[in-house]
Amino acid sequence: MKKLFGAILLAAGLTFPSQAAVNIVVDGSTEYYDFDGEQTGNDIPKNWFESKLLDAGFDNLVQGATLETTTAGSFHFYLLGAESAYRNSFSVNGEQLFQENAGQSNVAWQGWTNTWLGSFGVGAATALNGSIFQFDSVQGVKNTGLGAQEFGIYHIGGVNDLNGHTSLIFAFDDNGADVDDNHDDLVILAKFIAAVPEPATWLMMIMGFGLVGIAARRRERTSVSVA
Repeated sequence: MKKLFGAILLAAGLTFPSQAAVNIVVDGSTEYYDFDGEQTGNDIPKNWFESKLLDAGFDNLVQGATLETTTAGSFHFYLLGAESAYRNSFSVNGEQLFQENAGQSNVAWQGWTNTWLGSFGVGAATALNGSIFQFDSVQGVKNTGLGAQEFGIYHIGGVNDLNGHTSLIFAFDDNGADVDDNHDDLVILAKFIAAVPEPATWLMMIMGFGLVGIAARRRERTSVSVA
């Protein structure tokens, strides 16, 4: 029985890759905020989408942070809304995914996955810096990427829960850092989804199930011989 159980555990380890996730990387310049002030003492000023974010558990904001992946996968981006003082845009790896129209001063709440913008694939253990994800504005702050104070990341959990995220919210402060710090001028949902297993992974999965079958057969034969 122990051998069978051990084989099942081994097969499970071979069969299922590690959970796709993204870690938030902070340094000495990182600032933390939350909606109620209980964890950091810095309360986010009025945010247009505060109730929507809180309902979904996104009650913490990190500004000045970068990201890293723990496994290969892809980011899927959705427009959530904008309370913009200026015409804002969002780009991924140099490709613009969204641009506010001329004369457009804000974008109402779009729903969590109603407005698809695009996707971006990354490898395992990939460091993501300011040149990958960027906000920009026509009249305000220019070319703001990860690591800048104007580039906010809302996440679920406390200020110390920086690892293992599969959903993050990228949010822009287009009038400069420490002006209002509410990061709602352009708000983008970034969902991280694991990559489809490669052929080598499928082979390992088959081997894992094979180990379970061999262990079960040996156990059956042993039981018969003892009887």
